[in-house]
Amino acid sequence: MVLVCLFTLNCSFLGAMPVVIWASDPVRAGESVLVRGDDFGAKAIVEVCLSRHGVSGEWTGAPVLQQTPTTLKFSLPDDLADGIVSFRITTTPERSDTYLLNAPKVWWMQGDETETATPGGWLRLFGLNLELNAGAKISLRRASGTTEVVPESIDEFALRVPLPTSLAEGEYEVIFANGIPLPAAQVSAGKIVIRARPVVPEASYDVTRYGATPAEPEYFQYTTAMFAEGQVDSADAFQKALDAAGAAGGGVVTLPRGVFVLSRGLTIPLNVTLRGAGADQTILSYVDDMLPREKRLKKLYWGAQQYEPIKGPDTPPHPYLLRGEGHFTVEDLAIYAINHHAGIQSELPQNSPNAGHVTIRRVIMRLDRFINNDKTDRHYDNAEEVFLSRWKDKRRTGAIDVGGPNIQITDCDIYSSLQVLMLNGSSGYIARNQFSAVPRHWTVFGRRTEKIIFENNDCSDGGVSLNSVHDMVTNNGKTRIPSIYSKEIYIGRNTMKDSYRGDRDGGFNSDFHAPVGIYTGTISKCSGLSLELPKETEDPAFATKWKGAIVVVMDGKGAGQYRSLVGGAGKTLLVDRPWDVPLDSSSFITVCKALDHVIAVDNETHDAGNTVLFWCGGVEVVAARNKSVRGGAIQQITISYEGQFLPGLRAQFFDNEIIQGITWGASFIFPRGSNIGTITYPPVYHDRTLQADKGQPVTAPDYHGPMALDQVFRRNHIANNGRFMVGGNVQNVLFEKGQVSNANIGVEVSSRGGRWADFLVGGPTDILISKNHFKNVTKPYGGDRLNEAVIIPATE
Repeated sequence: MVLVCLFTLNCSFLGAMPVVIWASDPVRAGESVLVRGDDFGAKAIVEVCLSRHGVSGEWTGAPVLQQTPTTLKFSLPDDLADGIVSFRITTTPERSDTYLLNAPKVWWMQGDETETATPGGWLRLFGLNLELNAGAKISLRRASGTTEVVPESIDEFALRVPLPTSLAEGEYEVIFANGIPLPAAQVSAGKIVIRARPVVPEASYDVTRYGATPAEPEYFQYTTAMFAEGQVDSADAFQKALDAAGAAGGGVVTLPRGVFVLSRGLTIPLNVTLRGAGADQTILSYVDDMLPREKRLKKLYWGAQQYEPIKGPDTPPHPYLLRGEGHFTVEDLAIYAINHHAGIQSELPQNSPNAGHVTIRRVIMRLDRFINNDKTDRHYDNAEEVFLSRWKDKRRTGAIDVGGPNIQITDCDIYSSLQVLMLNGSSGYIARNQFSAVPRHWTVFGRRTEKIIFENNDCSDGGVSLNSVHDMVTNNGKTRIPSIYSKEIYIGRNTMKDSYRGDRDGGFNSDFHAPVGIYTGTISKCSGLSLELPKETEDPAFATKWKGAIVVVMDGKGAGQYRSLVGGAGKTLLVDRPWDVPLDSSSFITVCKALDHVIAVDNETHDAGNTVLFWCGGVEVVAARNKSVRGGAIQQITISYEGQFLPGLRAQFFDNEIIQGITWGASFIFPRGSNIGTITYPPVYHDRTLQADKGQPVTAPDYHGPMALDQVFRRNHIANNGRFMVGGNVQNVLFEKGQVSNANIGVEVSSRGGRWADFLVGGPTDILISKNHFKNVTKPYGGDRLNEAVIIPATE
């Protein structure tokens, strides 16, 4: 008994060792570090250690600017020497382990075949602090030896590794060293398999040898017919050539110059390439109907030959124009169609083991279901009826509607009256394309995407939503398949313009479908990788159906951590790795769909509702150097829905710029200003009111804690009609070295979050506003929660 009392007294006297869960970087000299952890006490001491030319210096104190028992913010010196900083936290007499800032961190790796790379191909690394210094290198290690390669810089979040053509096949560990002579400057990126592309037959199958007849497009051809004189239907001949190539195990179906009329969709077998003579020379023309027309003998205009319009036939749209399971290529041709659902389509990975590995390059697509019936009666005498019928029949399919791994779409020019690009359970590389559409809120849409590079694309007339957890839909449109996650997405150097329509008003955004999660509440106990809940989740089959979801600790012990859900049963959850701070019964978690590791950098948006919007939260997301010209906000919005919520965690915004702040869009109709910031929509506790109003059982927890944690905003600029903003249930935020001009408010700290504000209780806490500049701003700081902020004015 005495021993127990002495042990208890000793532990109380010593206290617990401080633990760092996360610290914000990249961070520059003279800037502040935002830290999340545990057992920081009431007055912690922070020390930093710098290195110069690879030699570590002395530990020196760093000023603590703001602190709670689980968070703190401290300032770095004005000279960081080599750039990598070590720091530690002391709460007498306990001291934390050493934590590193600005050391390279690799979030994911991607090869030119996505999950693999080829000799002579490339490898890309994504993450934080990936700048290159003199002597930077990539080491590809395996038992038989090491190959060293000099990487190429893309930006501080991405680098490219050209692989030697002589590189032997096999599995390699990839080691990145940024050139600074420190152990911390070298990091393992994981393992990659180097594998040559599969050898497929290269025999050529010319469609004209199978009876296809190209027409010579005539400049003076002027007809209202869907099927012009002198043209023949080549669909059967095309399919014969494709089938012949497929029967041989693969091959190349070649198309000469000319216009090929097709009355139906084509099926592309595995390992077959459909290759034209060039997008400016080979055209596939999908006709609306094959019905005859009568020549018009009277009322001819300018002496042109014309045909009498007919009643629109009850012809179903082409369900697809080109379709295959996967493992096919379409290149160097143009496609025109006027009545269709999908354009180029492949299977979902859930429905076929052959899904994915689709390549589309140098293809022009002009697909418009309404071009021959919208405000014209030249083709059909009941054009309005035809238009309305097609409008009501518009499915959420795309000009390109594909699924599975390793989708590659490059150097294409695509216009569609429906969506342009739909990705389903996909990974891959999408670059240097032009995408446009009849205006709607999404033209590029990804559902359950993973490892996507989307760069150097020119997009207009609708938003780009690649990190989405919308349900996937089978090709027949009848079955929905839930998306549990979208992750590891790089969106770089794209342009977006003229995107006003629909719910989210375009821009580069994320989105979701309910249900958003399966459990929100406290836990009973934590043991290693296992969490025991006080009740079962909302989906008894969560171990399989929700595998890949994310478990995020939002409040209580261990807040600010996240793990992936890998299994469990009943009341027990299993996560992928141990917790840095073990949880206890005070830990409040959300088990929800995952939107994590997204980088949006150097994009520019003109005339849209949002420029970059991490709508419905996101974990480990970065927006850097994005520009908004009447393009709306650059922000994160976290939401609750039916008693569950999608949280925001570790969102960082660097050097973004709102050049013209006024924006306009379908959701809000009137011109409004823009913001750079973080807000929450109605909190979880309000779902209790909504459930009661609907007569439903009240299951939502009475939770008033944060829905977003640990948000960093550095060096962002707003030129006019905007503000920095934190609103709603957000905790631990830094606004630093930003600039606001020509506005009413510079920084707003407010209890109001999104659209609804009259019932909100509480609001942002633990806010640091440091060294921001204001020019022609009526009120530099505002909001009803400003008392929760520490303000450090800028020195001129």
